[in-house]
Amino acid sequence: MTSELIIQNLLASVNRSLRPVFKHWLNTEELERRSEEQTLLFLEKTEKVSLRKQIIASLKPETRALFKNILKNPEVPVGELIAITRSAGHYVSLSSLGEIHYKGLAFFEDPNLWPSAKAEWSDVNAEQTLVFPPAMLNEIIAEQPIDFKCDIYAEKVKPIPDEEPSASILLSEFLDSVSRAEIKLTQHGKLSSRSRKVLSKIWDAHGKSMCTPEDMIDFARDTGILRIDSTGTTIIERKFANFRKAPRAQQMKEFFNYSAEMIEPPEEERIDAVFYVHKFALRMISTILSSTDKEDWLFVKPISEIVSENAREMFSVKKGIRSWFWAFSNAEFPSEKTWKSLTKTLLKNWFAPAGVIEWGKTSRKAKCVRLTEMGRFWLRDEFAPAHKDVDQQLVVQPDFTALLTHSGPWDAVAQLLGLFARRSGNDNASTFQFSQESVSTAVQQGHKVSELLAGLDRHCSYPIPKNVRHSIKEWGSVSPNVTLYRDINLFSFDTEKERDAFIKLNSCKSKKLGKYYALLLIPEDDIFNIMTRIYAKPVDYTDVPIGSIEVKPDGRIVLHAPDDLRLIALRDAISEPVNSEKTEILRDVNFYLSAKSMRNTNFPVNSYDRLVNIPGRPISMNVRLNLLVGFGLLQETPDYEYAILSNFAFSKRNLVRKHFDWKKIILARIARDAFVLLPEHTDAVKEALKKTKIDGKIYTVKMERLPLMNKLESDV
Repeated sequence: MTSELIIQNLLASVNRSLRPVFKHWLNTEELERRSEEQTLLFLEKTEKVSLRKQIIASLKPETRALFKNILKNPEVPVGELIAITRSAGHYVSLSSLGEIHYKGLAFFEDPNLWPSAKAEWSDVNAEQTLVFPPAMLNEIIAEQPIDFKCDIYAEKVKPIPDEEPSASILLSEFLDSVSRAEIKLTQHGKLSSRSRKVLSKIWDAHGKSMCTPEDMIDFARDTGILRIDSTGTTIIERKFANFRKAPRAQQMKEFFNYSAEMIEPPEEERIDAVFYVHKFALRMISTILSSTDKEDWLFVKPISEIVSENAREMFSVKKGIRSWFWAFSNAEFPSEKTWKSLTKTLLKNWFAPAGVIEWGKTSRKAKCVRLTEMGRFWLRDEFAPAHKDVDQQLVVQPDFTALLTHSGPWDAVAQLLGLFARRSGNDNASTFQFSQESVSTAVQQGHKVSELLAGLDRHCSYPIPKNVRHSIKEWGSVSPNVTLYRDINLFSFDTEKERDAFIKLNSCKSKKLGKYYALLLIPEDDIFNIMTRIYAKPVDYTDVPIGSIEVKPDGRIVLHAPDDLRLIALRDAISEPVNSEKTEILRDVNFYLSAKSMRNTNFPVNSYDRLVNIPGRPISMNVRLNLLVGFGLLQETPDYEYAILSNFAFSKRNLVRKHFDWKKIILARIARDAFVLLPEHTDAVKEALKKTKIDGKIYTVKMERLPLMNKLESDV
């Protein structure tokens, strides 16, 4: 967050009169004081709520909308903030940014970039973030009304029959695949071949889509529906059940919001004005569509022209407040052809597959679009689309199948059945197959059998067969979700209550471990009997973890699979927590590489090998040297200088032993094909490599001691 000291230093370095700025905050007497005092008084006045509100209320509506985004996203470059505000329908421009400076609400940290009669707007301006008095963060700015209108309406339009939107089907099929545990990643974070085959079959069956399988996985992971553990297995979180129970339209709305926010075009398509063309176009098209009434059709062709016009105007240098505007601009923008192509692509490959628009044609064959019920629900918060069909029939048969007719994409009955059974067929006639696996899996994920049976009783054309009702109740009585980690007999539970119930049943053979774990001290055969009884999912704990340990240049350690006990154990063996008393959540504690902890490690060589061989970002040379010294595997030199022999095959060591003493000169092995030696021995090693004609490169490095590595002498 911006500090008062930053603002104070910034205003002290400005070479122009700040009287126009301070006059909004200070009275006549205060404006006669020295500039340093005026700055301190200005910062003091920004603390006053009533004065703050008065000045913010004096802004133009579009400027208030921009300022609200500045406070909401202080780390986002100002060029992107202007684009976000403009694409939402506010007629914001560079003059709005000048008004914010003039009113003393936010500033460029470089005074040379401030608006003035001779100033030029450039890429450098757009890449900057703004600073503002800290008190501004306490301000709550109401949502500004949007006065955006477009006049591209079409009449006498005939709707074009189109295929069913694919996004809703794909999301439903994807969630079913997750529920059936068909999605798994490799140790490199990619879809496994089996998972890729499963998802490719789904995507191929439903044509083009606004997203890829990887996009769906990112959505599920980032919104807390599921997580990926260190073995690549998708672990269903508690939000999964609630998300699947939500109406289908609500699911789609959440997915659309995520997809629209996360759409990331290639870096080369980011233009000089520092805003993403794809993201701006998608938001601007959404604003254009949402400005229409229910039956309004819009011509497609002028949409790209509106997008282009708004992109140009938001960075125009039209005059604003006197002496507080940019007189010139070198910003470059995509051509009309680019906007036309992009608009066409987004309408065809994003809005249409999402099911938020429908196509139409005029009598002269001009293409048109209008919002669907789903589109109006997403963009305008109108009523969600609901399926209505008086001819719908639901019949449950003794062989555990249910036949549902006339379901439609928004049908709540089909959605409920899909939680507990495998679906086949289409919306005209779908078959749902109940099984012990499908029902117990649904229950483990948080769905209730009572909800299923109540729904069947409410919608079935005939009474549910007794054998089906009895079996579904029995299948739904399995115990909660539990995972067994095989080689250490560790059971992991969702809650402490579930863990304690498990321990109570096995009181003489189990021990608590942390909040959600239990160790079971019995033979392996008995373990697997318990697993079968409580439907525990086995995890082979001996696999190499997917997540890695990253050691930052300052020695801070980051776990990319924070729930993996192997990585936690390895981290604890080489680090110690800093400022742990300031936070109650363990994941928020920062761990740093520590000589004190490393010297207490039982197997330093094995620990070092695990660290450098775990998949992920390679550990830097400086960190490796600190690790070797910390583990006691490398002697510390007075000036911390070492020589590195790299690109040398370890198998060749016997060939050079005739020319120098390998054991005395080579101090440690730092990587698979790299070794550490003292700098004074470099000439001897170079000569040996030259005589034997063996590949090898020697260079000198100086180790920088990390903060907690210096505690070795006093603490160990």
